[in-house]
Amino acid sequence: MKKILSLLFILLGITSYAQPANDTCGTAIALTVGNGTCNSILYDLTGGTTTGNPATPACWSPNTMSTTVWFSFVATTADIELSTNFSGTLANTQIAVYSGSCGTLTLLACQEDVNTAAGLLHTNIILHGLTIGSTYFIAVDGNGASTGTFGICAQQAQPVGPILPVQDCGTAQTLCSIGNVSVPDGPGGVGTSTEAPSCFGAPGERSSNWYTFTAATNGVLAFTITPNSVIDYDFAVYDTTTSCPGTELSCNWSGVTGATGATGLGCTGTQCNTTINLIAGHTYTILVDRFTSSSSSGFTLNFAGTTATFASPNPTFTATTACLGTATQFTNTTNGNFTYSWNFGDGTTSTVENPTHTYAAAGTYNVSLLLTAVPGGCQNQITLPVTVNPQPTVDAGNPSTICAGACVTLAGSTNAVGGANGPVTFTNNTVVAIPDSDTVTGAVSTIAVTGITPNVVSATSIVSVCLDITHTWDSDLDIYLQAPNGTRIELSTDNGSLDNNYTNTCFSMSATTLITAGTAPFTGNFIPEQAFSLLNGSIINGNWQLVVQDDAGGDVGTLNNWSITFQNTLPTFSWSPTTGMTNANTLTPTVCPTTTTTYTLTANNGANCIVSDTVTITVNNSNTLTLTSAAATTSQTVCINTPITNIIYTFGGGATGATVTGLPAGVTATVSGSTVTISGSPTTATGSPFNYTVTTTGGCGVVSLSGTITVNANVTLTLTSAIATTAQTICINTPITNIVYTLGNGATGATVTGLPAGVTATVSGSTVMISGSPTTTTGSPFSYTITTTGGCGTQTLTGSITVNPSVTLSLTSAAATTTQTVCVNSAITNITYTFGSGATGATVTGLPAGVTATVSGSTVTISGSPTTATGSPFSYTV
Repeated sequence: MKKILSLLFILLGITSYAQPANDTCGTAIALTVGNGTCNSILYDLTGGTTTGNPATPACWSPNTMSTTVWFSFVATTADIELSTNFSGTLANTQIAVYSGSCGTLTLLACQEDVNTAAGLLHTNIILHGLTIGSTYFIAVDGNGASTGTFGICAQQAQPVGPILPVQDCGTAQTLCSIGNVSVPDGPGGVGTSTEAPSCFGAPGERSSNWYTFTAATNGVLAFTITPNSVIDYDFAVYDTTTSCPGTELSCNWSGVTGATGATGLGCTGTQCNTTINLIAGHTYTILVDRFTSSSSSGFTLNFAGTTATFASPNPTFTATTACLGTATQFTNTTNGNFTYSWNFGDGTTSTVENPTHTYAAAGTYNVSLLLTAVPGGCQNQITLPVTVNPQPTVDAGNPSTICAGACVTLAGSTNAVGGANGPVTFTNNTVVAIPDSDTVTGAVSTIAVTGITPNVVSATSIVSVCLDITHTWDSDLDIYLQAPNGTRIELSTDNGSLDNNYTNTCFSMSATTLITAGTAPFTGNFIPEQAFSLLNGSIINGNWQLVVQDDAGGDVGTLNNWSITFQNTLPTFSWSPTTGMTNANTLTPTVCPTTTTTYTLTANNGANCIVSDTVTITVNNSNTLTLTSAAATTSQTVCINTPITNIIYTFGGGATGATVTGLPAGVTATVSGSTVTISGSPTTATGSPFNYTVTTTGGCGVVSLSGTITVNANVTLTLTSAIATTAQTICINTPITNIVYTLGNGATGATVTGLPAGVTATVSGSTVMISGSPTTTTGSPFSYTITTTGGCGTQTLTGSITVNPSVTLSLTSAAATTTQTVCVNSAITNITYTFGSGATGATVTGLPAGVTATVSGSTVTISGSPTTATGSPFSYTV
């Protein structure tokens, strides 16, 4: 028991026991917060229940509540320490602290044991950031359903001070000599990370100071830590030659303070450990930790009794192998607090701890790092060669265009020499619970590894496997690494005895300590139980798994995170993508892409010295040609000088144009984008029908489509009868001379208008005949028109038919004058006729001698005196 042992004398003889009247949160017993003291009566949780309790805190193991009692306190400061047990009969308490009010509690902190491995099964929690004046609740339970009496108290603790470099191992103060180190009173803290030496109880270091030195000679290390006031200080000593905090050499967590509170190596008293033998050239680190949370007391570190001497710091650094034009990263890897003076070997310097520098030329440079310890002033320098590689030249070749289904050989070139690209680390930070007593599945965490070259595990492929595990019984744990192909090796099985945790543990074949020889929490680098080489031949790029199994009951924990680091060795050059590529490991591979593809040639001159170039292979699909106008447009019959219906084609698949042949004059083809349009009006029918062909140009292959344009000439109409027949004059009811026309060039018929009644037109074949006898003169002369039908265009011819009526002859004298009886030589009564309707004259026959007919205009007059009777009666005719 730590610290609280000094109170045992106070508690002897106290026999009053509280009953579990505080069985629920609502009946919690109020504790008074002390300042510098921590006194408690004994309470009994026998008969306690879990009525109304919140969920069981995750840190309790086994994870059960059984006989819980409740306490409360009002925060008098933001920092409070809670402790339990105080020599009651209940040896194993577990505790949880809550904010809020009963029924709506929020868990702030929990603890099962201070140090399970050391048999310290009571609890001790320091709370920070509390609200002064607020009430907080405490649940105390017997672990594993155990019962009995216990004590509990609350006291003020020191606040956490600002983070200081000396509060972390990696930034420990470097000691240049064995002179005294004095630390004044003040607040404390744990820096950026909390370490847990093997003998320390939870939560590990509380208020720490770290000191580091390198042994110049072999000898004994002895020291005394003397507090400025009598309080409890603890310590641990590590060999940090290869890592920090490295290998633990000594650990002291004694609660005995003695008369002065002094502790250390080789001092007098049960609170002191034995001295340590130092090895020249090794680096060591001392952790001095103030346990008493209520104290701000400083201390003096005195090295009386030490026979070894301290050397100047042992500087180390790493530098990335850079490519010309990119920055080299320099990283100081020396533990301690220093000033830094870098000389990059090219005339430039820096005082930054981890600088970057870009070199102007390729080559190897001797880089120096001079360290000066602060405080102390001791110095040391290291010089290491740093390589800057030239950038390789790389040319992926000239782009080209191919047809679908074709192949092409790429023509890359480079002067690269190849080299390693350095280690690549893959990490999984997801917390995974480790099931208790589960050797079938356990906790499984997966990391997807990609981009590692070569892709097969060899002797140097796996650099390290690092992990952090929280667990209260390390010897329960079996830890395995499983490759993507299912091959599994043992990293650590049943190591660590009764101790806790794997903290910043790395497995590496370059380590010097076997994991089986290490001690919990196994901080640093260790050789795994089975060599990484057992995984040789496994595929690297894929899902790697860390499997953690608990092979005994009673303890649980978590896999907090893990990482795996591979050496990535890039080839001198590589192509991508390599799908469908043959001879991909040459500069002249053959590719047969099905679509336009860009290929990248990457050249490598070592770590971070990688240059790429690309080449694009354009894949043209086979040409296409499609009719997009109506199907009927490809077989048109049109008249000369008449626009055709546009014929439209669309080409594609890489075709860049089209040609059209066989079109009639006046019809042309135009290309716009991917469209071919045939349009226009044919100006000739000679050669019709015209068979045209559309043919793609450019692209891959030739596609042709054809069609026909039939051009018909304009119809003809020809007079084939005598010309005079088109201008006839006839008498009514008298047949005309047939008028004959011939149709041609596709005319299928004709119409004739303007003919007189009785005259008609008939079509027979290509002949049109006008014939007949006009039966009327009304409208004469008759102008007729003959017009073609069918075919292209129309032709019209005209003519005229003049129809004269029949002549008339009318007796205009008295009717009796046509039958006269007269004496010879006696004058007859004039007989008078009038002719008309075209009659131009008249003849009279049969008259007796002496009687004559005269025509005047349209009048015929018969007159005179017959001079003979011979032949009488005389019948005359007009």
